[in-house]
Amino acid sequence: MVSNPEAPRQARDVLYATLLDGIVQLRYPPGARLSDVAVAAELGVSRTPAREAILRLADEGLVAVRPRSGTFVTPIDRHAVREAQFVREALEVAALQAAMANRERLDFDALAANIAGQREAIARDDIPGFGVFDTELHQRIFDASGFPAVARVAAPSRAHLDRVRKLNERPEAFPQLIEDHARLVAAMRDDDVDGATAALRVHLRRVLEVLERLERVRPDLFA
Repeated sequence: MVSNPEAPRQARDVLYATLLDGIVQLRYPPGARLSDVAVAAELGVSRTPAREAILRLADEGLVAVRPRSGTFVTPIDRHAVREAQFVREALEVAALQAAMANRERLDFDALAANIAGQREAIARDDIPGFGVFDTELHQRIFDASGFPAVARVAAPSRAHLDRVRKLNERPEAFPQLIEDHARLVAAMRDDDVDGATAALRVHLRRVLEVLERLERVRPDLFA
């Protein structure tokens, strides 16, 4: 029987993605304890990939390994959230401007259909569905820029933003986000680079408003 040399790496990557999603979706909230033994047993893998996945999360500041105490999901780090937002805004504004300089790459019918899909998803209270359309819209900007892989540059810090965004999943928040997207697409269609850039900056900075509100109402979640 020939072993698959890629199997351990694949197991580690799948486990990392599963744990990351659990942290972002708050199934593992700040302060939750993560045991590599328990995680390995729960997900049906050996202890080694579980330990490696947890160490990767520790490198990204999402868990803290405390000798003789255990491993715990970290509180939300204000600076890490602001830094992640800064990186995302810098990359996405550059991508937007590159995309608008090459308008033939922009599919405005697809962008309009995306906005319609966002509205329909929220109308039926399908928050995960809205998230799919949201991610797709922003990725379309990177795709049209000619540098689609740039979106992955900010991926390691994205979880810090996503934890805050998850805590803002309130019915009253979504109409504003959809209108942000609609204004952005309208400015892009009008070839208004300054207007589109301003609309995108306003949209991407909303997470900082959420951060300030959460610090007031849920101080227990923060470092």
